[in-house]
Amino acid sequence: MADGFEAQRVIAEWIEYYHEERPHSALAGRTPAEAYRDGMADSTREVA
Repeated sequence: MADGFEAQRVIAEWIEYYHEERPHSALAGRTPAEAYRDGMADSTREVA
């Protein structure tokens, strides 16, 4: 790594991959982002 900015970029890319693209077996094959959005949709239905 050349510097802290490069490290920050690489870490940010990994975090995005982990949350947006990588399926998780604990979430029934969904990504954390999908599980969160599904949960938000469920809670919106309950309130309405």
